[in-house]
Amino acid sequence: MKQYTERDYIDEKLLMAVDKAAEILAEHISEWSDTIDAYWLLRRHEDEVGIPVTYDIVEQAVEKVRRTLESTDHSVSQVKV
Repeated sequence: MKQYTERDYIDEKLLMAVDKAAEILAEHISEWSDTIDAYWLLRRHEDEVGIPVTYDIVEQAVEKVRRTLESTDHSVSQVKV
Protein backbone atom coordinates (compact mmCIF):
# COMPACT_ATOMS: atom_id res chain seq x y z
CA MET A 1 0.00 0.00 0.00
CA LYS A 2 1.30 3.43 -0.90
CA GLN A 3 2.51 5.63 1.90
CA TYR A 4 1.04 9.11 1.67
CA THR A 5 2.89 12.27 2.60
CA GLU A 6 1.42 15.47 3.94
CA ARG A 7 1.74 16.94 0.43
CA ASP A 8 -0.55 14.28 -1.06
CA TYR A 9 -4.18 15.25 -1.50
CA ILE A 10 -6.34 12.51 -0.01
CA ASP A 11 -10.10 12.54 -0.38
CA GLU A 12 -11.96 9.93 1.65
CA LYS A 13 -14.77 9.87 -0.93
CA LEU A 14 -12.29 8.91 -3.61
CA LEU A 15 -10.73 6.21 -1.44
CA MET A 16 -14.14 4.72 -0.62
CA ALA A 17 -15.68 5.06 -4.11
CA VAL A 18 -15.00 1.47 -5.23
CA ASP A 19 -16.39 0.01 -2.00
CA LYS A 20 -19.52 2.16 -2.19
CA ALA A 21 -19.98 1.37 -5.88
CA ALA A 22 -19.67 -2.36 -5.11
CA GLU A 23 -22.31 -2.05 -2.40
CA ILE A 24 -24.68 -0.37 -4.85
CA LEU A 25 -24.03 -3.02 -7.50
CA ALA A 26 -24.71 -5.77 -4.95
CA GLU A 27 -27.98 -4.10 -3.94
CA HIS A 28 -29.06 -3.89 -7.59
CA ILE A 29 -27.61 -7.21 -8.75
CA SER A 30 -30.58 -8.02 -10.98
CA GLU A 31 -30.28 -4.73 -12.88
CA TRP A 32 -26.88 -5.32 -14.50
CA SER A 33 -25.17 -8.18 -16.30
CA ASP A 34 -21.91 -6.68 -17.55
CA THR A 35 -19.57 -3.76 -16.95
CA ILE A 36 -21.43 -1.42 -19.30
CA ASP A 37 -24.77 -2.06 -17.58
CA ALA A 38 -23.02 -1.56 -14.25
CA TYR A 39 -21.53 1.73 -15.48
CA TRP A 40 -24.94 3.16 -16.37
CA LEU A 41 -26.46 1.90 -13.14
CA LEU A 42 -23.73 3.59 -11.13
CA ARG A 43 -24.09 6.79 -13.14
CA ARG A 44 -27.72 6.89 -11.98
CA HIS A 45 -26.50 6.45 -8.39
CA GLU A 46 -23.52 8.84 -8.50
CA ASP A 47 -24.90 10.86 -5.61
CA GLU A 48 -24.67 7.73 -3.43
CA VAL A 49 -21.12 6.95 -4.60
CA GLY A 50 -20.13 10.49 -3.69
CA ILE A 51 -17.93 11.28 -6.70
CA PRO A 52 -18.36 11.17 -10.48
CA VAL A 53 -18.19 7.53 -11.53
CA THR A 54 -15.34 6.59 -13.85
CA TYR A 55 -15.05 3.42 -15.86
CA ASP A 56 -12.04 2.42 -13.76
CA ILE A 57 -14.14 2.61 -10.58
CA VAL A 58 -16.86 0.53 -12.25
CA GLU A 59 -14.42 -2.16 -13.37
CA GLN A 60 -12.98 -2.47 -9.86
CA ALA A 61 -16.45 -2.56 -8.27
CA VAL A 62 -17.70 -5.21 -10.72
CA GLU A 63 -14.63 -7.34 -10.00
CA LYS A 64 -15.19 -6.97 -6.25
CA VAL A 65 -18.84 -8.03 -6.53
CA ARG A 66 -17.98 -10.98 -8.79
CA ARG A 67 -15.30 -12.18 -6.35
CA THR A 68 -17.82 -11.91 -3.52
CA LEU A 69 -20.39 -13.88 -5.52
CA GLU A 70 -17.85 -16.59 -6.31
CA SER A 71 -16.84 -16.88 -2.67
CA THR A 72 -20.47 -17.28 -1.59
CA ASP A 73 -21.29 -19.88 -4.25
CA HIS A 74 -23.32 -17.36 -6.29
CA SER A 75 -25.92 -16.92 -3.57
CA VAL A 76 -27.17 -13.41 -4.29
CA SER A 77 -29.09 -13.18 -1.02
CA GLN A 78 -25.81 -13.54 0.89
CA VAL A 79 -23.87 -10.85 -0.97
CA LYS A 80 -22.38 -8.43 1.49
CA VAL A 81 -19.59 -6.27 0.13
